[in-house]
Amino acid sequence: MNLFNRGLLAVYVLVITVLLAVTAAILVGWWPEGTEIVNEIVNDPKQAQVLWTSFAVLVAVGLWLFYASTRRSKEQRAVVQEFTLGQLRITLPAIEELVKKEALKIDGVREVIPKIAPTSGGVSIEIKTTVAPDINIPEISQQMQRNVKEYILEVTGISVQNVKIMVERISINRSRVE
Repeated sequence: MNLFNRGLLAVYVLVITVLLAVTAAILVGWWPEGTEIVNEIVNDPKQAQVLWTSFAVLVAVGLWLFYASTRRSKEQRAVVQEFTLGQLRITLPAIEELVKKEALKIDGVREVIPKIAPTSGGVSIEIKTTVAPDINIPEISQQMQRNVKEYILEVTGISVQNVKIMVERISINRSRVE
């Protein structure tokens, strides 16, 4: 969902919440004048027309937000390479698995969460990782960047533009062997 739709959703939820609160206050009897106001609006044709138009707009916005939240994004989910005999498509989740495999080979790396973004010249990789406390983090990060970049190029033929490493946690516990 894009920024416009998120803003629209925030306004929509606020309006619906206020309308429900006012309706509840009228129905419970906390706001007796509200019943008179509603009767005036419904009985006056001009005000009733505004009410029904507002209701139609709320329904239309609700339907649009439902559509916007359920439609598939047009975001590229695969990297395409053209060859003389056809195309090769490698999905981003497949590349993520390759990144995990290569990064976890490095001693001291406990967990890897990669995110792949297609670029005009290949892919960009962002890795969130958990490492052991007794390692040199700058060295391990450079090794991970170098190994992942070379491995992805070697296995897939896709050029890696950059590899960003974010060490999120230092893990004290040893990883289990299953």
